[in-house]
Amino acid sequence: MSLNFYSEIDSLQVTNKDEVVIKIKTSGSNLDKQIDELRTLKNDGAVRIMIESAIVHYTVQKDIETGEDVTTYEKDSNGVWQSKPNGQSALNLGLDQVINQDEDITADIVDKFLIQEKYENESGFNVRQALLKISDGFTFDDIAKDMKLKNTTELVKKLNEARMQYAPMARVWFEESNKQRKAE
Repeated sequence: MSLNFYSEIDSLQVTNKDEVVIKIKTSGSNLDKQIDELRTLKNDGAVRIMIESAIVHYTVQKDIETGEDVTTYEKDSNGVWQSKPNGQSALNLGLDQVINQDEDITADIVDKFLIQEKYENESGFNVRQALLKISDGFTFDDIAKDMKLKNTTELVKKLNEARMQYAPMARVWFEESNKQRKAE
């Protein structure tokens, strides 16, 4: 039995007994009908926990003069998300006219993009399949085994690499989706 949900580390304490007490909090909706399973795990007493950041950190290149992204992301005529240079300026920019800017986005937004949208995937790793299995409640061990990966660490590494790669596209998709919802 395993649970997979987004949470926040509320507190972290090292006790006098060299024990680490980690308190997490989440909204009830994040557990989505898993509260009984959580109670069972608590009653079992011993669990294995893998904690990873729910924030995807990535870097975008921006034109120093305009502040615009050097790369744009949009759907092509077939509805497939593409990346391409941002107009004429991107073609003429040297490295000294571009700055790297660190940005963040939550993993759940990137995951929704990776599940719902069409995009080119040249990595050979079927990120959509992995995310769908996670959302269906499969354990990371089972998913890694089904995908013929060495272990769960490799699965998590590949998921995070895909999230970082597609984070800029997901950001544009999310912003456009929000604009459409507000317009309706």
